[in-house]
Amino acid sequence: MSCCNQPNYAPVDPCNIPCTPTDNVCYSGPNLPCTEIHTCDTVTVSLQKIDAEVCDLQSQITALQTLVNSLTTTTTTSTSTSTTTTTTTIACPSCEFYSVTNATITPVDIVYYACGGILTNATVGSFSTVYVCACVDTLVIPPTPGVSSANIGACPTTTTTTTLL
Repeated sequence: MSCCNQPNYAPVDPCNIPCTPTDNVCYSGPNLPCTEIHTCDTVTVSLQKIDAEVCDLQSQITALQTLVNSLTTTTTTSTSTSTTTTTTTIACPSCEFYSVTNATITPVDIVYYACGGILTNATVGSFSTVYVCACVDTLVIPPTPGVSSANIGACPTTTTTTTLL
């Protein structure tokens, strides 16, 4: 039985409860590194920081989906007895060499289109760096403090040296 229905309590109408302004309520937990919410931020500021992170993630997802759509074409052919779907992956127009550094204790998963347009998943171990050749603007890393990437230029090429004796 809720307190509203118990004897000696007045019924509570949830539509008539006075609203507490979120500018007058402060967050009292530890600093939160992913959202950058800090102890003593108001609830209003905290919600604005969460909203900014959600918008950033939505933007990254939209950009990645646009890229996926531009790299892949699908053709469907139907006959009365069967349907054939062919997916063609188109090589990306430009490749670059990236480093991904994980300075945290937890491994992180990254996703990118390798040169040639093949969707690739990789794990970056704790306290390590990996190097990948990826289609420009396809590298997706989690927005985690301590995990970063850098474009370090053109992908390395293999050279063959012949030595005559």
